[in-house]
Amino acid sequence: MSPQGSLRIVDIQTKVASRKLAETFEIFIDPITALGHVFVQVRTEGGVTGLGEVSSLGPFMGDSPQLIVDAIGELAPKLIGKNVLDLNSIVGAMNSTLRYNHAAKAALDFACHDAAGRALNIPTYQLLGGRVRDRIDCSWVIGIKPVEATLEEGVVHVEEGYRTLKVKIGRNDEEDIEKVLRLRREVGPEIRIRLDANQAYTAPQAIRVLQAVTEARIDSVEQPCRAEDLSGARRVREMVSIPVLADESIFSAADVVTVAEAQAVDAVNLKLVKAGGILGGREVATVCRAYGLPFFVGSNLELAPGISASIHSAASTMGVAFASDIYVGHQQYRADGLIAPESIVVRDGAIDVTENVGLGIDSDEIWEQL
Repeated sequence: MSPQGSLRIVDIQTKVASRKLAETFEIFIDPITALGHVFVQVRTEGGVTGLGEVSSLGPFMGDSPQLIVDAIGELAPKLIGKNVLDLNSIVGAMNSTLRYNHAAKAALDFACHDAAGRALNIPTYQLLGGRVRDRIDCSWVIGIKPVEATLEEGVVHVEEGYRTLKVKIGRNDEEDIEKVLRLRREVGPEIRIRLDANQAYTAPQAIRVLQAVTEARIDSVEQPCRAEDLSGARRVREMVSIPVLADESIFSAADVVTVAEAQAVDAVNLKLVKAGGILGGREVATVCRAYGLPFFVGSNLELAPGISASIHSAASTMGVAFASDIYVGHQQYRADGLIAPESIVVRDGAIDVTENVGLGIDSDEIWEQL
């Protein structure tokens, strides 16, 4: 058997795992207490496997675990027989088979990138042009909580070494204003504070709240208005000094063009799952750079395989300008072997980029645990 023949994809399997969060993660759209995660394993003729994983966040993605599994079932036959190294061809086949279905495509994209790296005995980031950074700064994300609980959580994790705090807001304007102003006083002037409204506000409401916290020197506010309300986001940009960041407005490189042309944002939260995987994420990053929009790599509360895909993407992508949210899954699930294996190392609020092959995790062991 030739080496190229041994790299042909011969089998694709899925498993679903449900995980309960350590505590309710409150955001404006919906409180999150548990999530379903879809795992996909790709196997080549030569016996190399790769593992991908995505979470199901219906309010963000419009899907469910079963819908993701069904979409993978539609996509998988188009990938059987393809060389796992032909990543552009694999993504092209998926995009020509189904429109949208970003999470299903991302799970398969991650699995193929993992298998490709393992087949070549190199880290996946080497497939993407190599590392541009050895450590990835991470934010600590605080859900919507009472003022005192927010302050306590922020201080604890600053003491652990995190230099960026991201605070969810949007349920109670006056309480949000108080917690942001007091948090700044508690953590001091050197810590970056980002806010995330998850589409909570109308433009006038966002302007009022953000103007009230100007003295707290906020780093940015993420998705203050509805995803489609680009005129509202532009008005917020014009009326407040805090940079506006897009999340729910961005699912593709084309969306970056739309928001940039509308002059609606200053920066972007790049989530690989929304972009359909690592290659789709790189397209988003390229267009962001073309428009001069800084970005960071975000999270949909993925477990270890999804976190690892984001690590390799962030490690190899130029233009990552802020602390990334990629470790939110670990933060919310706490101690779980599927979340934080030994291969994912966090020190002083940053993730070390290892030289482990593929996505850097023991894909076969995780698959057997499910």
